Amino acid sequence: MKKLFLFLILALLFTQTTMADGTLPSGSGTSGDPYTISTLNHLLWISTNSTSWDKVFLQTADIDASSTATWNSNSGWSLIGTGSNPFTGTYNGGGFTISGLTISRADHVQGFFGATSNASILNLTLSDVSISITGDQQKCGAIVAQNTNTPLSNCHTSGTVKGDDYVGGLIGINSGADAVISDCSFSGTVVRYANYTGNYIGGLIGKSESGAHIQDSHASATVDGKWYVGGLVGGNDASTIDRCYSTGNIGGDYYAGGLSGNNSNSSLINQCFSLSNVSANINVAGGLIGNNNGSTVSNGFSRGTVTRSQGSDGDFGGFIGKNENTTVIEYCYSTGTVAYTGATDPTDKGFIGNYNATGCSHNFFDSQTSVQSSGAGATATLTSDMNNYTTFITENWDFKGESTNGSDDIWNIGNGRNDDYPYFDWMYPGDDVPTPIRLSNFSVAEDNGVVRLSWETATETENSGFVIQRKISGSSWDNLVDFHSDPTLEGYGTTSESHSYSWLDQNVLPGFTYHYRLGDVDYNHSITWHEEIEILLKDEGSLIPDLFGLQAVFPNPFNPMLTIRYGLTEDAQTSVKILDLQGKTIATLENKFQKAGSYELQWQAGNKASGIYLVEVVSGEKSDMRKVLLTK
Repeated sequence: MKKLFLFLILALLFTQTTMADGTLPSGSGTSGDPYTISTLNHLLWISTNSTSWDKVFLQTADIDASSTATWNSNSGWSLIGTGSNPFTGTYNGGGFTISGLTISRADHVQGFFGATSNASILNLTLSDVSISITGDQQKCGAIVAQNTNTPLSNCHTSGTVKGDDYVGGLIGINSGADAVISDCSFSGTVVRYANYTGNYIGGLIGKSESGAHIQDSHASATVDGKWYVGGLVGGNDASTIDRCYSTGNIGGDYYAGGLSGNNSNSSLINQCFSLSNVSANINVAGGLIGNNNGSTVSNGFSRGTVTRSQGSDGDFGGFIGKNENTTVIEYCYSTGTVAYTGATDPTDKGFIGNYNATGCSHNFFDSQTSVQSSGAGATATLTSDMNNYTTFITENWDFKGESTNGSDDIWNIGNGRNDDYPYFDWMYPGDDVPTPIRLSNFSVAEDNGVVRLSWETATETENSGFVIQRKISGSSWDNLVDFHSDPTLEGYGTTSESHSYSWLDQNVLPGFTYHYRLGDVDYNHSITWHEEIEILLKDEGSLIPDLFGLQAVFPNPFNPMLTIRYGLTEDAQTSVKILDLQGKTIATLENKFQKAGSYELQWQAGNKASGIYLVEVVSGEKSDMRKVLLTK
C-alpha cells in the first residue's frame, strides 16, 4: 500500500512537470544551481509552470521572442506571475536580450512578468517589445506590470507599450520600500490605448508609490495619456527619485510633466532633470513636474518647452505647473519656452504656473529663452548670467571644487556642457572643476617698447590672485610674476562685479614671438590656466597679434561706454561698425587703411536704446563679429 501511495505521488509530480509547455531547462532552480535559460522554449516552460515562480533563473544567451505574436490565438506571450500567485524568485538576465516579445490582449495585468512580490530581477534587456492591452483599468509594463517590493537593477527595455491605467515602459505600478529601481532605462513609445482613461502613464514607470525608490535611471520616450503623464513616471507618490532624467515628448490632458506628472504625499525628487517637451490639452503642465503637492524638489532643472495646446487654464510653468500645500523647491532652474497655442502667450510663467511660491528658495529661470519676464518661486535671469558660475555660487549652490556651500559636489558648469548652463557632476564626474574666474577679455598691446597684458574678469569666485607665465616659441613656460610678489595681481575673492587688471612685461626684445598665459589661484591654492595668447614683436617695434579679429569687447553688458580691441594680421582697408540685429549700421567707428597691429576704440552709446548690438570689424576679405548688450 505504501509503495502504491509513493508511486501515485511521484506520478502526480511527473505529470505536473510534463504538463508545462516548452522545454525544462537544466538546473534545479536554486541559487547555487539556477535554471539556465537560453531558448524561447525555456521561457515558455517558466510561464506555463507556475510551480517554478519561486525559483532562481539565469539567462545565458540572447533569445528571439518575435514568434510570441502568434501565440495563444495571436494574443501573444502569457505572463509569469499573477496577482494571486506572483513571481517571488530571482531572474538574472545575465546581460542578454529578449527581443520582439509581443502581447495583445484585454486581460488585467500584463507584461513579461505580470506580478512580482519580494523577488529580484537584474541584468535583463527586452528590446522591440510590442505590448497592447485593451480594456479599462489595466496595468502593464514591458518587464513587470505590477511590482511589489522587488528591486530591478540594470534592466533596459525598448519598443511600444499601450494600455489604460498604470502604464510604463519598464513597470506599470511600482510599490514598496524594497522596490528599488536602479540603472534602468526605456526608449520608445508609451501611450494610452485608444480613448480609455489613460491615468498614470510614464516613460519608465506608470506610478511609483509607498516608499519605492528610483535611482540612476532614465527614459527617452514619446508619452501620451490623460491624467498624470510624465517622461519618467506618471506619478510619484510617497516615493523618491534620485539622479534620473527624461528626454522626449510628453502629452496629456491634465498633470503632465517632463519628468513626473504628479509628485505628491511627501515625495522627494533629487538631482534630476528633464529635456522633454511637454504639452497639455487642458491644465497643469511643467517642464519637470506637472503638479507638486506637499513634496520636495531639490537640485533639479528642466530645459524643454511647455505648451498649453488648448483650453484657458493657467497652471503652466517652465519648471512646475502647479505647486500646492507645504512644499520645498530649492536649487533648481528652468530655461524652456512657455507658450499658449491659439492664445496670447503668457509672460509670468517662467518657473511656477499657479503662483504658489511657498517653500521656494535659490531658484532661477532664463528670462530670455523662456520668453517670460517673471515667474513665482524663482529669479528671472539673463542667459549670460545663467551661464555664470558666480550667479549660483552666491546663492549657495554646492559646486564641485568649492567647500563654502557644502562638500557634496552636486553641480558643475562650463566644460562645453549643457549650453553652459549648470549640470550635475554625476553626469560627467571626470570634468574639471568650474573656473574660479570668468574672463571677459585677455589681450596684449605695445606700450613704449614693452608688452602690456590687460584682462578683465566678469566674475570671480574664491580668487586669491593671478600668476603670469611666458615662453618664447620652442621653450618652456617660465613664471614671470604672481600676486605674492605684486599686490596689483591680488584677486577680489568672490564677486559678481567686473574688475580690470594689467601688467607690464619690460623684458622683451624685437623680433621674438612671445606666448603668455594667465592663471588664477583659488583659496585651495589650485591654479586654473586660461587660454594662452601669442604675439610677435617686430623689429620696427610694432606688436602684431597672431590671430585676426576682435580681441576684446568690454564691459559686456555695458552702459554707456564700450571698449573695442581688435587685431590685424595684414595691412588692409579696415572698417569697425556697430550694427543692430537687422544689420543696419548704427555707428561707424573706423573706416580707413590700417597697418597690421593691435588697435583700440571706444563707442559711447549715448541715447541708444537698451538691447543687443553687433560689433563688426572688416579688414580686406576678413571679418569678425561679436554681440554686446547695452543695459540702462
